[in-house]
Amino acid sequence: MASVEKQLHSRVRERTQGRIHKDFKLENWWLRPRGLPNHVVLIDLGFMEMLPDEQAGGRLMPAGTPHTMAPEVIETFLGLRPGFDEKCDIYSLGVVLLELLVGRLPYEPVYTAAKPRSEVDHAATLELIRTLDIATALLEAGRSRGMVELVSSMCRCAPEERPTALECLRHDWLVRQGERRRLRTAISMDDPLQDSASQAR
Repeated sequence: MASVEKQLHSRVRERTQGRIHKDFKLENWWLRPRGLPNHVVLIDLGFMEMLPDEQAGGRLMPAGTPHTMAPEVIETFLGLRPGFDEKCDIYSLGVVLLELLVGRLPYEPVYTAAKPRSEVDHAATLELIRTLDIATALLEAGRSRGMVELVSSMCRCAPEERPTALECLRHDWLVRQGERRRLRTAISMDDPLQDSASQAR
C-alpha cells in the first residue's frame, strides 16, 4: 500500500508542474505490471489545465467529479471565491487514498432530486464536506497515526492548510514506509532461498 501511495504522490507532483488535473478519482489510476516504468499511471486528462497567469486575469474552469471535488472548486463554481490552484488535486488525492484505506468514499454528493439524472446540489454538498471527520474514519479502519495525519492534512477544507505534493512525499510516515520497503528488498536479494519461498507463496 505504501508503495502505491508514494507513486500516487509522485504522479501528483509531476502533474502539478504548472498543471492541474481536476479529476483525481480511483477510476483514473491504472496499475501497470510490476517491473515496467510508472507502475501507477494517471489517465483521463480531459479536464487538465495549465495554471493561469493571474496578472493577465486568467482563471481555471471548475470541473471534476463531485465525490472527489475539492471544496474550493465547488466554491468557485458557486461564485464564493475567485478561483483555485493545484491544491485542489491534493485534496482529491487524499479522498482517493481514503477510499483505498477505508473501502468507501467519505460522502455521497447531495442531489437536487432522485437520481440518476438529477443535478448535484453543490451548496448542500459543500456543507456536507465541511462536516467530514476524516481522521475518525481512518482510525476506525485501524490505520496508523502517521497515515491518518497525512491523509487528514490532504483533505483539509482550507487549501492553504494542505501540504504541497513535495511535502506529502517528504512526510515522515511515507519516508519510513519507503525505507522499510527498501530494507525488505535488500534482505530478499541477500537471501535467495527466502525470495524463492516468498514467490512460491
